[in-house]
Amino acid sequence: GRGQAALWAYRERLTEAIASQGVPHKIDVAVPISELGAFRAALDAVAREATSPPASLAGVFGHLGVGNLHVNVLGPDPGDVTVDVAVARLAASHGGSVAAEHGVGRAKAGWLGWSKSAAEISAMISSKAYFFVPTRPDRSRPRRETWPLACAVSCSAVRCQLIGSKYAAGRGTCT
Repeated sequence: GRGQAALWAYRERLTEAIASQGVPHKIDVAVPISELGAFRAALDAVAREATSPPASLAGVFGHLGVGNLHVNVLGPDPGDVTVDVAVARLAASHGGSVAAEHGVGRAKAGWLGWSKSAAEISAMISSKAYFFVPTRPDRSRPRRETWPLACAVSCSAVRCQLIGSKYAAGRGTCT
């Protein structure tokens, strides 16, 4: 209904409102639900301490039901990743992940060890190599590749591999 449409409009305008104040650092992290309050309580101080002059936290929003957060920080030069590192380390210190909904990417590849074990990283690399085969260069992003949408299988398979189980493709579950 109208209420749901209004809520979505508000959500979509949030990123526009933040960007109108400057170029934000957008840090995508995940934190266990039980740690969300403690993470949020420490976040402002961590962002300020990581930068000079102190950064300002523009907003934290995301998918709270699963602990995925979009942390937006204003102030630091866009090329300065100090605040990104500080927020990612804070998430890891709360038992979270340095990467969440938007994935690891090239920027966070070196940070994975802060929140994932060597076995988990190995499983992630193996699964990506097995399930994702580059199809063609993406003309909108030079030197990057487009990957086929195989997440329904690959995400389940990764989850199974991470817990030491096998993926039963016919059932879509771990065995």
